[in-house]
Amino acid sequence: MISGVQELIHANRVLEDAKQELRRKKIDFNEDMRVGSMIETPSAALTIDLLAEHCSFFSIGTNDLIQYVLAVDRVNERIAHLYQPNHPAVLRILRMIIDAAHARGIEVGVCGEMAGDPLYASMLIGMRVDSLSVTPSGLPEIKYLVRNMYIAHAQELANKLAIETDTVEILKTLRDFYLDQVGSILG
Repeated sequence: MISGVQELIHANRVLEDAKQELRRKKIDFNEDMRVGSMIETPSAALTIDLLAEHCSFFSIGTNDLIQYVLAVDRVNERIAHLYQPNHPAVLRILRMIIDAAHARGIEVGVCGEMAGDPLYASMLIGMRVDSLSVTPSGLPEIKYLVRNMYIAHAQELANKLAIETDTVEILKTLRDFYLDQVGSILG
C-alpha cells in the first residue's frame, strides 16, 4: 500500500535488485515488465503527479481508498453504513486521480467492488478509466454493458455526477442510467 513517493522509489529499488540477481543467475525474466502502483490511500491520490514519474500505470483500489477517504472501517458493523462509494468525495478523488494520471500519459485501471458493479462501471468508464478488474462471476454482465453502451452517455453520466452533492441522488442517477442502458440493450 503505497502512501508516497519514497515508498515507491524504495519498492522500485528492491525490484531492480531482484532483476540484477536474476541476471547474475542467468534466469530469464521479462526485462520490459511494466511497473505500476496501487492507489489506495488519500496520500497516494494527492501525490499522483509525483508517483507518475516512477511508474507506467496505476490501479485504483477502490475498497481501501473509499474506506480511507471517508475514514470508515467497512467491516465495523456499527459504522459500515457510512461506507459509501457514491459519496461526492469518493467521486471527486476518483476523477482527480484519473485526470491527473492521464495528463501525464499514465494508464489507470480500477479494481475493487466498484469496478465489478454495473452501476459504478458505467460511471468509471465515463470518467475514462482504461480498464476494470472484475471478478469472473461479474464479467459477463460488465462486458455486455460495456459493449452495448455509448461512451458519450457514460461521460455525460460522469459529468452529471461530478456536480451532484447528495449521495441518495447520486445512487438514484446511477440506477436510472443502468436501467436505461439495460432497457435500451434489451429492447
